[in-house]
Amino acid sequence: MSASDAGTVCRLRSSACFGVTDTHAPRQNLSVRHPSAKRPAVAARLERLLSRTALACHGGVAVVLPVALAIALGSVWATRRLSMSADLSELLPDDFESVRDLRRIQQSFGGFGTIAVLARGIAPDRLQAFAAEAANRLERLEGVRFVEWRRPRDFFERHALYFLDLSALEALEQRIADRIGWEKRRRNPLFVDLAGTPPPPIDLAGAALDRLPQLSQAGRTSLHFLDEQRREIALFVKPGNIGSDLRSAARLVESVRGVIDAMDLRRYGSGLSIEYGGPFVKRIDQQDLITRDLGRITFVAALAILVCLYLHFRSIAAVFFLFFPLAVGLMATYGFAALTMGSLNVLTAFIGAVLLGLGIDHGIHLLGRMQTELARADLNVALARTFGTTGRAVWLAATTTAIAFGALALSRFRAFHEFGILAMAGTTFILLSYSTVLPALLALVSPRRITPPASVGSTWLMDRIGRHRRGVLLAAALASVTLAFAATCSRFDYDTRSLAESDLASFRLDPVFDRLRGYQMTPLVYLARDAEDERRAAEAFRRRQRLRRAESTIDLVMARSDFVPTEQAEKRAVLARISTLLAPLDVRDLHDGEAGRVEWLTAAVRAEPFTESDLPIEVTRQFSSRNANERFVLLFAAVDLADGRKVVNVAKEVRGLDLANGDRISAAGEPLIMADVFSLVADEIPLLSTFTVVLVSATLWVLVGGFRAAIVALVPALLTIVTALGTLTLVGWRINTVNIIVIPLLFGIGVDGGVHLVTTFVRSGGSTVALSDASRAIVAALATSAIGFGSLALANHSGLSSIGRIALVGLICNATACLLALPAYLMGGRRWFRRGCGASTEGTLD
Repeated sequence: MSASDAGTVCRLRSSACFGVTDTHAPRQNLSVRHPSAKRPAVAARLERLLSRTALACHGGVAVVLPVALAIALGSVWATRRLSMSADLSELLPDDFESVRDLRRIQQSFGGFGTIAVLARGIAPDRLQAFAAEAANRLERLEGVRFVEWRRPRDFFERHALYFLDLSALEALEQRIADRIGWEKRRRNPLFVDLAGTPPPPIDLAGAALDRLPQLSQAGRTSLHFLDEQRREIALFVKPGNIGSDLRSAARLVESVRGVIDAMDLRRYGSGLSIEYGGPFVKRIDQQDLITRDLGRITFVAALAILVCLYLHFRSIAAVFFLFFPLAVGLMATYGFAALTMGSLNVLTAFIGAVLLGLGIDHGIHLLGRMQTELARADLNVALARTFGTTGRAVWLAATTTAIAFGALALSRFRAFHEFGILAMAGTTFILLSYSTVLPALLALVSPRRITPPASVGSTWLMDRIGRHRRGVLLAAALASVTLAFAATCSRFDYDTRSLAESDLASFRLDPVFDRLRGYQMTPLVYLARDAEDERRAAEAFRRRQRLRRAESTIDLVMARSDFVPTEQAEKRAVLARISTLLAPLDVRDLHDGEAGRVEWLTAAVRAEPFTESDLPIEVTRQFSSRNANERFVLLFAAVDLADGRKVVNVAKEVRGLDLANGDRISAAGEPLIMADVFSLVADEIPLLSTFTVVLVSATLWVLVGGFRAAIVALVPALLTIVTALGTLTLVGWRINTVNIIVIPLLFGIGVDGGVHLVTTFVRSGGSTVALSDASRAIVAALATSAIGFGSLALANHSGLSSIGRIALVGLICNATACLLALPAYLMGGRRWFRRGCGASTEGTLD
């Protein structure tokens, strides 16, 4: 077969709904190739290569199909090693300072956060009894460092006066002396108080408690993490050194649940209920949810695409011919992931559903063209024409989509990077599969099995667009301008709850645990070299906190040294003098409100100085590590860490502190990881989007057939981005750190329809019939893409669901641009295209 045969323009005549060919209609020449029409050398060589490849695979079916099966089965075997992680905080590059600091601290501090246990529904005394038994059992569990279930209130109440400044303690001494003098004067029978002077108050007991480290202050009213009114009590299980290993965390969570389930809970009361939360439980619950979503969404997407294919082609054989190469490409994609990545993240886990929709598009265009060609030529000629001309358009459309994915692969954010690599590889594997496996499959059956039944193609839509093209273009322009203006009002969503599933019980319990504890469960941590470094660092953090005043994002700074006050010897001398003053004071003669204070003072002034070794274990174990020389400074945020903007402010406050010795220090923690994610995505997406636009445009210029055709082929993609962003703003949906990935993807995907329309227009000389048939194929392709992406909207995971919703909006906008705006523009600009693209338009539009 000659190259001219491979490039001969075909007649596409399809049914009104499903694009099948009318084999009984008279064969008239609907398009005439312009004598000067010349395809670019690159395009011509690509057509010849694709035609020859298709013919070779068709003749070598005995080799191609076994190789394809071997690749698919080998890939399935390789996927056994694939795992999945739903934790976005693990997806920053290893060279980020926040990542290095986090891992370094995890080696000493252990896993950030706790496994929190909430008991509720019974009397407070029964809740306390439950907490005591549960803590005793849980602390014996392997993998548990300790269990926080009560506060060291008694120790700090006994030593509270040591936490006062020396001057405040001396002021207390003077106040007590004044009170004793007043009591002596009042007992003098000759003393008459005509002015009714009130007694000097002894009110520093409360002030002393206020000066305690806030860890114990939160528990001043309760020894336990208990809310008596709501009948709730919490225990906080601190895991061992598991870092971010969710497998170990999952085993430990199951062990904790097992210990609680093994207890005889009935003896505490029939109303007792147990719930679990904390960072580890949230991650595990989220990963389990995504795993369940994965199977359900993939099944729904595959089933919906099968139904869509059958409705389009009305042939079981056609459905098989399209789905088998797709399955081979998908299996190869997952095998590639297993060999190169070893694990899937929250985005790549759903690559199958996405590629199901995108990959099947290529087969729809190829098989649809094959059906048409079989109605007018023998099998070999049909293969050559289909995989030469339509194959070139398919490869070009797939290349633009792969470029969009490739742009994401340049991201340093691993969630985007891995998704881009895997999607680009998957697009390539599926395209190769259709180019080789599909021709081989066509050798297995008679052409009659895939030739559609006779029907009459409809050009109703294109006829009306042609008649009213000026009105269509005006309406499209007005809508685009309006939505472009709306797009300028769009706002980024900084709520991290939109990145995960916050409706799970473990997520909803966060405010409950924070309230019972008195501060947030997950701290930021600074790892100090020694006691002096710890003291300097704690003071530096507090100094910055004071400078920011009300704008500070830090609620609490704690270090082990905070629990051992200074100047204890001097304070001990003052306390001895206060004890001497209080000795003759009879509390029975005091006012009701002060008797208790004096009794507390009488006991407190007897307390002896103490060192770190005397601190209760409830305090010291929070700051302990495997290395006895290492010490920690803990920082607890005062803001909602679900608000990304506030997380960024927290990061600014706890980073880059200069110490007196010239050191510069920063805290570490998962909130700082998320702050870096926000910053990284904000910096990269504009660059990646620009790269996508430039590279896609250059590719179109080379492969479509000229600069003018390339520019016009970009129209649907550009309209898609503008109108989609405007529509999202109008419906109140926001772009966030996860679904922002859709923007460059929509541009790459949005080019597909433009490529097929422009190449069809040029090849057919502007035939209305050809444009109608191409538009029906585009509808089917966009429908399958919508199924692939739209299935994500069914996910319970908020971030994935938002990807699906936004992709659906974009694909609807793309369909409108491809079916209305671009055809109207092409029809109105046929003479411009005749000059720029070498396409004849004789007798095709009027």
